[in-house]
Amino acid sequence: LSTQRIKCTEAKFAARSELDLLKTKLENFEAEHRSLSASLSNIIPAPAYKALRFLRRFVETEKIQGFYGPVIDLFECQKNYNTAVEQVGGARLFNIVVEDDKVATRLLTELQK
Repeated sequence: LSTQRIKCTEAKFAARSELDLLKTKLENFEAEHRSLSASLSNIIPAPAYKALRFLRRFVETEKIQGFYGPVIDLFECQKNYNTAVEQVGGARLFNIVVEDDKVATRLLTELQK
């Protein structure tokens, strides 16, 4: 019984340590997300930024399937290519990618309200 108690105590301690580590990682990711969102709001025009924020909230709230997000969120490149990608892609990097016309129509209808 004593050995089991020690093992349970050790497992509990390990789980708490893991939980603390995950909480710290989550806080760091949330801080990075806030920072990147602030940067994004400075890069794209205000109306486009507001539309993108609305669409993300709407898709999450209504559980819309087939919304993939802006082009810029769908790929990664090496940091030394960022400027080239931004220059070539321009505003097209913020075009929204969806599965089909049905999803596009639903989202456009909501944006126009």
